[in-house]
Amino acid sequence: MSEITDQSGTRILRPFEYEKLITSIPKLENKTKFKMLLFSGMRYAEGVHLYKHPQLFTGDGIKMPSSKTKATQKERWIILTPEARTTVEYYLHGDGLPHIVNWDSDLKRWADLAGIGSKGMSSKTTRKTWESWLVCSDKNSLKVCVSQGHTQITALQYYITLPFTDEDKVSIARYTKDWK
Repeated sequence: MSEITDQSGTRILRPFEYEKLITSIPKLENKTKFKMLLFSGMRYAEGVHLYKHPQLFTGDGIKMPSSKTKATQKERWIILTPEARTTVEYYLHGDGLPHIVNWDSDLKRWADLAGIGSKGMSSKTTRKTWESWLVCSDKNSLKVCVSQGHTQITALQYYITLPFTDEDKVSIARYTKDWK
């Protein structure tokens, strides 16, 4: 089965790749960081910002100011599943994210350990994977875009045609089922 990447070469994980990867991350704290970034769909810099400003997490979701100067939304409400809410709580009690260079290096090392290959793995992988999964699972596209801070055109242009298999789609539906 081939790896999925976006136009820039960033890796988008299939559910079985996520499952292999998460079991290959040796420390629980790093698993929490990875899951927090994946299941929130936040940019790496937003994860750093959240750690410094935990009041952005309301218990139900995250009210995130935009970190991009050309953002179409100056602030967005990040929708979280119940599992993601718990993961964010654990993340906020840890020691935050490492430097992005170290995080990218760790992701590649863990992907190789998992046997899924490290090509295209980066700090962008989690965000692009989550948005892809939400679009694939036929969630309300406008709601996905608002939560991710994208326009509908961006989401549809980049994520709707990804080659997920029927088996992938069944697993994706399990991970995204409580996202509302």
